Amino acid sequence: MSISIDISNTSLAFNLIFLFDFNVSIIYNNFGNRNQYNKYIILLTGGNKMKKKLTLLLALCIIISTMLMGCGKSKDTSKEGEEKQYQYYTAEQLKTAIENKDDIYLVDIQPKEDYDAHHIVGTVPTYAYPADTDELRSKIDAILDEINKTDKPIIVVCPGGGGGAKNTIDYLTTKGVDAKRMFILEKGQKGWPYDELLEK
Repeated sequence: MSISIDISNTSLAFNLIFLFDFNVSIIYNNFGNRNQYNKYIILLTGGNKMKKKLTLLLALCIIISTMLMGCGKSKDTSKEGEEKQYQYYTAEQLKTAIENKDDIYLVDIQPKEDYDAHHIVGTVPTYAYPADTDELRSKIDAILDEINKTDKPIIVVCPGGGGGAKNTIDYLTTKGVDAKRMFILEKGQKGWPYDELLEK
């Protein structure tokens, strides 16, 4: 009686042939193909007693388990794209930059009614919040030329310093603006504590 099993893997290719009669042989073909050599191993040769067959089957189970574990470890386990990282300006940092007349570009994406109610001095309104549709993102396009004329740091002001600002930075990145230039005002307009730097 003979049984033939073929097991293949992208990183490991081998053939196992079992011959049950008066002798038993296990042949590994192309094992360790990275080194481009063939290795043949004769594991067991003996009589046809049942206990030898059982011993062989047990050994086979151990071999296959080991090989499958090894193959599993060889798979690419690298994580998918890491979570995007965003840079932030604190309210205090922005206050200092404004008072020192630093060369920065302030993009305000608050809705028009919020912007009209209060906004930080020197901000450029876009009314693009939350910048999650093509129609809203198109409002950001109006400032692209101005942004691309300089290499100033860009600080995005949104109501809360969250998703709307991130959406804006993501969109500007797709338009070729360097992500290293862009920052989010931490806690947004709602967290701005300096009334003296507000315009209404």
